[in-house]
Amino acid sequence: MNQTNTTLSKFPVHSGLAISLIFFLCWASLHTVHGSKPDRYQLVQDWLINPDYFRATVTIHPDGRSIVLDNGLIRRTLHRGTWSGTAEFYSHMTQEHLLRAVEPEAILTIDGVIHTIGGIKSQTNRAYLLPESFEDFQSPESAWILSSAEVVPTVERFPWKKTRHTAPVVHWPPMGSGLKTIWTSPDPAHKHIRVEVRYEIYDGIPSLMKWVVLHNDGDSPINLDHIIVEKLSVVPYEDLVEFRNIPLTPPQSIHVETDYAFQGMSYKNSAHHSVHWIPDPTFSTQVNYLMQTPCLLEVRPKRGPDQTLPPQSSWTSFRVFELAQDSTDRERRGLAHRQFYRRMAPWVTENPLILHVVSVDQNTVHRAIDQAAECGFEMVSLSFGSGLNMEDDSPENLEKFKAFSDYALQKGIHLGGYSLLSSRRIGNGQDVVSPPGESPTHGNCPALTSGWGQNYFSKLNEFFDRTGFLQFTHDGSYPGDWDVTSRPPWQKGLNDSQWVQWEIITGFYQKLRATGAYIRVPDYYYLSGANECAMGYREVNWSLPRAEQVLHTRQNIFDGTWQKTPSMGWMFVPLTQYHGGGAAATIRAPVRTFGPITKKCWLPTCCSACRPSIVVSASMILHKPGIWSREWSISTNPTAIYLRVT
Repeated sequence: MNQTNTTLSKFPVHSGLAISLIFFLCWASLHTVHGSKPDRYQLVQDWLINPDYFRATVTIHPDGRSIVLDNGLIRRTLHRGTWSGTAEFYSHMTQEHLLRAVEPEAILTIDGVIHTIGGIKSQTNRAYLLPESFEDFQSPESAWILSSAEVVPTVERFPWKKTRHTAPVVHWPPMGSGLKTIWTSPDPAHKHIRVEVRYEIYDGIPSLMKWVVLHNDGDSPINLDHIIVEKLSVVPYEDLVEFRNIPLTPPQSIHVETDYAFQGMSYKNSAHHSVHWIPDPTFSTQVNYLMQTPCLLEVRPKRGPDQTLPPQSSWTSFRVFELAQDSTDRERRGLAHRQFYRRMAPWVTENPLILHVVSVDQNTVHRAIDQAAECGFEMVSLSFGSGLNMEDDSPENLEKFKAFSDYALQKGIHLGGYSLLSSRRIGNGQDVVSPPGESPTHGNCPALTSGWGQNYFSKLNEFFDRTGFLQFTHDGSYPGDWDVTSRPPWQKGLNDSQWVQWEIITGFYQKLRATGAYIRVPDYYYLSGANECAMGYREVNWSLPRAEQVLHTRQNIFDGTWQKTPSMGWMFVPLTQYHGGGAAATIRAPVRTFGPITKKCWLPTCCSACRPSIVVSASMILHKPGIWSREWSISTNPTAIYLRVT
């Protein structure tokens, strides 16, 4: 939270007692959260404390009948014989089998024909799996065959250039082992098509990743109408007799999300585009009379992707991430989720201290850069209202901001700025046209595949290439809006509109990631390269009296850090009036310069906030503040115990 006013307050007690209390709270937190394993946890080593104990391996057994991905925390086994597919998903942590039935490894609809990748004909009882039944299962005649398997290293999803401090030990790509499988059709008419299913399992975390690559090796184009990247029949969390339109809880043994995520500042909102827990009508022995128990996982886009593959080309799906849970405790599940982001998107551990400037006047910008360098900031952002226009591709504009960037780099400062995408209306047929019954998320949204949209990204690419900016705040990013309009050559219409626009926006972010830029997006693009999203707040609360603002901010931080590490979300305390409120809502007269007194007060705070990135990139154990209670937060990183009490 690189804009939060972070200080260490003191209890009104004797200093010796205060020190004792600090050490007691640190010990108590680490003992309670880390030292005590969950009741159902069956391993000697706790992976949250000692992840290095667990190493990932992929083993293709000599007889070729099974392939095992295992890291001591989870195990996924692929059977290969009279049928092929996932036979087991096992948690070493709880000694539980997570699956109750066999499903295909993927399902693709190509040129109107459904193709199942592996799987079995039928399973009499879909409530459980018995290994002795495996030899009795048969593959459907049309199911694709596992023709080859190869152990491979983990791979980068895209390049990440490290240009600033991160958590002490991060790896890109994540350390672990991978599996590449090739599936072919039993029908000679489809011999020119190959389906590649990829898996990665990682060291030190009960997580794996899966994706699909479709290859067209023929001389004619093919069309991928639809795809299910992952399908799992999971043991239910609950199996209630009635369904009275009260939502039933899906399985809690596994957390699933994808990088096909948008339209939300939490994974619960952003994941609904691709992660679907649905009833399984073939699970005939379930207790629920209407068979509405949501225990069948399908990971797929809601429509499309409707992608045409030219001859001798390939198409790659989004990535599916699966994290096995070892507890029902909210804090421990949150710790696991935060560790997942540090592994799968390690750039979120970057935590530069940013000074925002609302001017593009040369003297003002230079003075801000000088003050930022002198007072320990690492970045200056030309914020909303500054007058920065990245869409102005005139030589004069590009030269002006390149000069600003060069000046900042001489001072050891990274310069960046703001641009608005969604929520603006362009007109003249350049905006998305929603299908009947739907509307744009933000009221308006330019179509990224329109002429305006292509021109917008062309100008932004040129701006960053020419100026050397290393920070980007992208307000109102693409929120997943569908568009019924045909926009050749990019977009056919409704069914491919979300996929194509997602590829455009994530491709842009990943290009910035490769340059080392710091990317702030008020949407859930972490797994696609973004560093930061809003922690969560209501802007009009800044019109409340200052003391109430601070209390609400800290409560928001508590609520926002169940899934986010502190460095993944921004929060701010405005120095000047924001959304009204008058003098009571204003912290002090505007600070125009950092004089000697301001520096004396600021530097210790700045240094304590930005130097221990080990703290802000780690998970925090928080106590939610209220009117009658103290607030405290403790870093869970045992190498940098940090306590903050107010």
